[in-house]
Amino acid sequence: MTPSTALFTAVKARLAADAVLVNRLGSGRVHDGPPRNAAFPYVALEEIDSRDASGLNARLEQVSLVIRAYTRSGGRIDAMAIAADVVGALDDAALPLAGHRLVRLFVRATEARLGRDRLTAEATIRLSALIEPAA
Repeated sequence: MTPSTALFTAVKARLAADAVLVNRLGSGRVHDGPPRNAAFPYVALEEIDSRDASGLNARLEQVSLVIRAYTRSGGRIDAMAIAADVVGALDDAALPLAGHRLVRLFVRATEARLGRDRLTAEATIRLSALIEPAA
């Protein structure tokens, strides 16, 4: 399993099992990309990017992950509240990664906007992770 796949899998599992997030969204509302006709609100893991960040004596992979929260009630404030729950679920999380070890996971940015339909609000959470091979 690649570092990015391992991170994606672990983040999705953590979010789907987080009691605070499930309480806000409902069960089964963490998706791999925005699904068609999904019930609102929901969270989607959308973009993932991986780059070599190795040093002289250490193999490292820097993985960037974009998670979006979508809602149709409460506007950007509700979207940012969902984003805060996502960040809370992942903050200082010791995520188990198959075949790899998570060195650091941090939030690079969080932003919110109202969609073109003027009904759907979306919050974007940009995460970065440093991952090394398991010992």
